[in-house]
Amino acid sequence: METAKCKKCGKKIRAQRLNRPHFSGLCRKCWRKYGTIKGEKHWSFTGGRYKRKTREDYWMINVNIIKDEKLKKMAKQTIQNRCWGKKRSGTIYEHILVMIKKLGRPLKKGEEVHHLDGNKENNNPNNLILIDRKNHIQKYWNLIKENEELKREIQRLKSQ
Repeated sequence: METAKCKKCGKKIRAQRLNRPHFSGLCRKCWRKYGTIKGEKHWSFTGGRYKRKTREDYWMINVNIIKDEKLKKMAKQTIQNRCWGKKRSGTIYEHILVMIKKLGRPLKKGEEVHHLDGNKENNNPNNLILIDRKNHIQKYWNLIKENEELKREIQRLKSQ
């Protein structure tokens, strides 16, 4: 085990790996008091923007890092309009935030944001349209049908 001095109180610390990037340099007592690093100083901070692993590659934004208070309030209102029960969190999809900024109002229940080019990473305001849920689902299923037809056509052409 390696030893070092606590950055706050100077007490000797025994640790297995002092060279890790997330090692705080604090003893256990000081870490409990000062050590919970949050925000920009945390070693894994991504700027409040990250990809959610459970959803298909959409960028997520932490609402608390939004500096414009009016936009932050509209984002929180949209989260409330779109979520039910205890599912509400402090994050919002980036494309929804871009649409809120574009419209200047929170999204209503049943409103969806659609990527025109189908690229979920392209959150340019010109690539996003507001659409109701029913039409969004219909557009999605039409694309799936078209994709299946194209796959069949490719198979037919390959077999010739």
